[in-house]
Amino acid sequence: MKKFCIGLTLAAATLVSASAMAQDWPARTVTILVPYPAGGVADAVARAVATQASTELKQSVVVENRTGASGRIALDQLIRAEPDGYTLALAVPALLSLLPITDPKYADLDKKYTPITIAVETYFGFAINPQKTQAKSFQDLMTSAKAKSGQLTYSSAGAGTSYHFWSEAILKEAGVSALHVPYRGEAPATTDLLAGIVDFTLVTGAGKGLADDGKIKILAVSAQNAWDIYPGAPSLNEVGVKQAVAAGWLGFMGPPGMSKALTAKVNAAFLSALKRPEVLNMLATQGYTVVASAPEAMPAAVVKEQVIFRDLLASGRVKLEQQ
Repeated sequence: MKKFCIGLTLAAATLVSASAMAQDWPARTVTILVPYPAGGVADAVARAVATQASTELKQSVVVENRTGASGRIALDQLIRAEPDGYTLALAVPALLSLLPITDPKYADLDKKYTPITIAVETYFGFAINPQKTQAKSFQDLMTSAKAKSGQLTYSSAGAGTSYHFWSEAILKEAGVSALHVPYRGEAPATTDLLAGIVDFTLVTGAGKGLADDGKIKILAVSAQNAWDIYPGAPSLNEVGVKQAVAAGWLGFMGPPGMSKALTAKVNAAFLSALKRPEVLNMLATQGYTVVASAPEAMPAAVVKEQVIFRDLLASGRVKLEQQ
């Protein structure tokens, strides 16, 4: 009985401590780890939210770029951090959705972070070089690809990346095979599309200038409907690819073990920052739509993506030895 009472006392003390931590947060600087270099789109999103969150919270929220090992350095630092809300990180599908199925070390990653919010989502444009490829529509290109039986090529931002997986998901749904040519990022993958070295690629909103100048042509977008970044381009859904509607997203997460009260407080602060007009406008110009979700939306999105990605691995369309 005495041990039972001691256990109850300790549990109550833990609850009181967690509640007090949530009430006091933030009493000092909050750091957001970003697994990418400064200057990129993901970094810009994190900094925009950090700036507005600082205003909302009346406390400094800073970004620390922790690059290397394909994001694992930042992720490992987050996993080791105290669950007190002072170390957070940018959450991306390349880590949460792909790592658990491509790296055995992270097989139980779903237990090693606390989801806070899916902040924004974006889409892909299915791009060709109109000087090399004369296809007038997505269906035209797929018809050509079937006729040439795997002779067409496409570039991606790297083997095993979301660009690679979503490209193969789209091609699988269309009943087409093509040769994958991996690069180190979207920029070089697009450069070789412009050079005529590959036949098509997936681009984010970063390709808008090239599309506006007529240097690339967007045959379809991976949004459910139209995407105003590439006006006039049909959705994949409209061209018959109904199960490969790809949405890239960025979010925020904390270390494992954050209390529900603290998670709710961090979520509320970040949602308020995301809905500020200046943030909404900046994100729109980058091709992002604000989602500002509840914490539970993130693991649900991860599970949904992993079903698709695991199927691509099992079918052999994506081979990890290419990495």
